[in-house]
Amino acid sequence: MSARRNFSNAERESIFSRVKKDHLKETPASLESALVGFHGRSLNYEKYVDLEALWDSPQLAQCFGIAKVLYYNSDKRDPADPKGEGQQGFDKSFFHTHEGADVLLYELKLDGLPSINTYFTDGQLNKYLNKSSRYCLPDQWPDDAGWLGSLKKIEYVDVYKKHQTLLTHNYYLYMFNDMSTLMALPNGDEVDRVLFWCSPDLKVNWRGIIN
Repeated sequence: MSARRNFSNAERESIFSRVKKDHLKETPASLESALVGFHGRSLNYEKYVDLEALWDSPQLAQCFGIAKVLYYNSDKRDPADPKGEGQQGFDKSFFHTHEGADVLLYELKLDGLPSINTYFTDGQLNKYLNKSSRYCLPDQWPDDAGWLGSLKKIEYVDVYKKHQTLLTHNYYLYMFNDMSTLMALPNGDEVDRVLFWCSPDLKVNWRGIIN
């Protein structure tokens, strides 16, 4: 999987000509368009992460909670202040409160690594899966994922309906090329845990993370 933080300078003009106004749509047609809309510019870095060598499918992940607030840092353009302190290129702190349909949090970890928390039972998870198949993670790893920023912490409700806070150190936040599934990876050569956000209403566009 290519974890795309950016596109090369040589690609820049061709990308903008391809995406045209698509990057300002509520549902962009491509990962390129979504990234240009979200960040306010094209990107120029790519890192390959062989997640399939570690786990056959994202669906091996286990659900551990319902996401409430996501905190991350990014130098993306702030739609609320695109020309002032919120202009693109300056690292800023953002938080997103999930206000639509419940957003499920999943964890995928290497054997032997302590789990974050108690996982949902099959019965608890099936209540969501019976509502919508989009509560189920994709069965295959995407060819590309787009970098959104640095994940700082997550507020969520656990299996016992208790509010919890998960602090993350040196994790990057990405979106799958479906522009819906969110993923967080350790920013380093060794990946021992992956986090996912999944919901029927979850998406990413020029306005930011939606739901």
